[in-house]
Amino acid sequence: MYRVHGKLKARSYWDTDKIIVLAHRGLRLKYIENTVEALVRAIEYGADGVEFDVRLTSDGIPVIFHDTTFKRLAGVDVRLRERTYEEVRRIDLRKKGYVPTLEEVLDRMPRHALLDIEVKELDAVEKTYELVAEKGWLDRTVFTSSDHRVLRKFRKLYKDVRLGYVIWNTRTFLNVFELHRKLKLFLVVVSVIYMKIIGYKIFKDYLRKLRSYRLKIILYPVNNPEYLIDFKGLYNGIITDNLEKILRSAVARTMLHRT
Repeated sequence: MYRVHGKLKARSYWDTDKIIVLAHRGLRLKYIENTVEALVRAIEYGADGVEFDVRLTSDGIPVIFHDTTFKRLAGVDVRLRERTYEEVRRIDLRKKGYVPTLEEVLDRMPRHALLDIEVKELDAVEKTYELVAEKGWLDRTVFTSSDHRVLRKFRKLYKDVRLGYVIWNTRTFLNVFELHRKLKLFLVVVSVIYMKIIGYKIFKDYLRKLRSYRLKIILYPVNNPEYLIDFKGLYNGIITDNLEKILRSAVARTMLHRT
């Protein structure tokens, strides 16, 4: 039985002829990644959208955080999943920020932004979708994951939701075509780092094969403007850690039609 909140438009804001630029966890070189400030500032700086990660706290609150623990960003080896949101909220991220809830981010993001929401946990699917639907963001959102179980659950529960598969290792590299057959993926997020493993030529051939399946292709992390030229015609968008460098580059003025 499918549960659908409202009806998605047949053509979404993601259906555009221009190259989409997404900021990876926000404007993360200036602000702490995945914080409200980093995400909002990325849009103000010129990104079309942002990519961010969703996990659940122990009391079931969807929050924006990439890692399973706070060791990298707060210096404490505490698992997010083992703390309530009240406890999580009190943890200082590099003494400059805090972990926001998904609801807070959706309320404060500029309404013209595109959202690539990577759902990190299987049991976060329903609460993530419900909030995005309730806040009116469905037409601007693609739900992504490298975990096929997450995507299968999304499709089982929500017939028309737009899904994206994150391809970053051999397993995801090989699984994508069968997964697309079963789930009708909207896009794939392909790691350019994997190119170092399989080689430049094979990687380009792989992108061509993905395009033959009429999948939108988002490359990540694109921090070198030259990649925009190297893979011209083989992608629909990019995710970058260095939004400023990409948008300021001479390549951006021609490839991305930015001034």
